[in-house]
This record gives sequence, C-alpha cells and structure tokens, in this order.
Amino acid sequence: MNYFPSPPSSPSPFEHLDDPDYVTTDNEAGIVCGSCNKALGTDWFCPNCHKKCSTCNRILALNTDDYCTRCWVYVPSKNTFVSRQKYLPSPTSKSITSSSHLH
Repeated sequence: MNYFPSPPSSPSPFEHLDDPDYVTTDNEAGIVCGSCNKALGTDWFCPNCHKKCSTCNRILALNTDDYCTRCWVYVPSKNTFVSRQKYLPSPTSKSITSSSHLH
C-alpha cells in the first residue's frame, strides 16, 4: 500500500448530514461571504461585495467594470454596451444560403 488511509476516528465536516436527528441551531455558523464574512441568505448573494446583472441576475464583482457577457456585448467603435440579443443573431434562426451552394 503506497498511501496512508484516514483513521476511522477522523471527523468529517459532513457527518451531521447522515444523522436523521441532527437539528441546526441559530448559534451555528452559516454560509458566509468569503470577502467580508457577512452571513449569506439562501441565494448566497452578498450585496456588500457583488452586484447582479439587471437582465439575468448573474452575480458580478461590485467594484469593477465587470459586465454580464451572457447579456451584453461591448462595441468598441461605439464605446458602449449593446444587448447581446440585438447585436448577435439567434443561434436558432435560419441563415440565408446562396442557391449556388445547394447543387
């Protein structure tokens, strides 16, 4: 054997998940933001450190020029952001083909 197995007495951080009688208490540490240590809600969103895309609610960095690449395209020639749906054709739309390519 080329490895050392974990001793059976090692506690697992997830042991309580197997215990049907386990009850969470209010004084237990919940999920906290990794940046500011604020307790997070069920959506894991921290308004102190992040912002949400106004279109799809994707979580973005708060204090940066970060923008949602799912919903917006930056157009350098216009120095502005344009809705991705308006700027790019839909992948499901039919493209026009030349009849010469159909032979």
